[in-house]
Amino acid sequence: CLGIALLLSSCATQPPAPKTILVSEERLAKLIAGHFPFNKTVRDVLDIRFATPRLVLDPLGNRINTSLELGVGASGLLGILTSKTYQGKLDLSYGLRFEPKDGSVRLNDVKVAHFSVDGAPETLQRLIEKHGAALTQKLLDDYPIYKLKAEALRTAAGQGYQPGALKIVPEGLSITLDPLQP
Repeated sequence: CLGIALLLSSCATQPPAPKTILVSEERLAKLIAGHFPFNKTVRDVLDIRFATPRLVLDPLGNRINTSLELGVGASGLLGILTSKTYQGKLDLSYGLRFEPKDGSVRLNDVKVAHFSVDGAPETLQRLIEKHGAALTQKLLDDYPIYKLKAEALRTAAGQGYQPGALKIVPEGLSITLDPLQP
């Protein structure tokens, strides 16, 4: 009887198993698209408008590949020389991570694969080629795309869980809920 009681009490103290939640590819695309169009002035030289994200999941690399349409124009002193906006394309990939400090899901390890602008004057084209990809990576790395509500985090904690690993799977985004450590 004592052995059975010890066995049962040890089972009761075992932490719960991790759980997973699946966010569909369609829902993930809507969450990301909700941040666009996105405008940014870079170093008081370029005005960039990012729009129309198209996602392709890369489960093997645990990344999301995204193509965006660009609108690029000069600002500041360079804007006096040309007021035209030029169209282009940006292809990038990134992972996702959870930031427990503010409950946000953020872009992680952003890599620009392609950054092009059609028909820009040579001065603007040189600036874009020299700085465009690096500035875009810096601008978007660690960018928050979703913030969990404090109530949802409290509910999870009340049930003994906290957000854990984020993983890209063929169906979308798999979120692991890890048991809280006692």
